[in-house]
Amino acid sequence: MKLDGKWVIFGVALVILASVGGGWVVYSLVADHLPSAQPRGQAMATESIGQPWDLGDFTVNLADPAGRHFARLKITLEAMNPEVVTELDQRKAQLRDLVISVVSVKRLEDVATDQGREMLRSQLLNSVNRLLLKGRVKAVYFTDFVYQ
Repeated sequence: MKLDGKWVIFGVALVILASVGGGWVVYSLVADHLPSAQPRGQAMATESIGQPWDLGDFTVNLADPAGRHFARLKITLEAMNPEVVTELDQRKAQLRDLVISVVSVKRLEDVATDQGREMLRSQLLNSVNRLLLKGRVKAVYFTDFVYQ
C-alpha cells in the first residue's frame, strides 16, 4: 500500500498539533502549582514601588564570646508614602539604634545563610513598622551585606 504525500503531511501535522495541545493542557493544569521564580523580599512587577530611603552603612559586632565576628551592611527601606519618609528622617537615630540592637544579638551562623538573612530582614521590617506612627515601611533591602 502506497501512501499519498498529502496523507503523510496530514499525519505529521496531526501528531504535532496533538503534542502542542497536550503540552498546553498539562502546563495549564500544573502552572498554578509551580514555585514562583521571584526572590523573597522583592516586590512583584504589578505592585506599586514605594520610595527608597537609605538608612546608611552599619558595622556591627555579632554575638560572639570572643568578639571576633562582625557584619557590615547597608540598608535601604521602601516607604509606602511621603509621610513615612518624613517620619523616617525624623527617627533616623532611633532606626539606626534599632538596627544595631537587632543585628548585635545575631551569631555568625544566623547571618551566614539565606534563611538567616531573610529572618533578619523580617525582624527589621517588623521592628521598624512598630516604631512608626504615620504609616509603614513596605520592605527592607540589604544593598550590601558582608560578614566575617
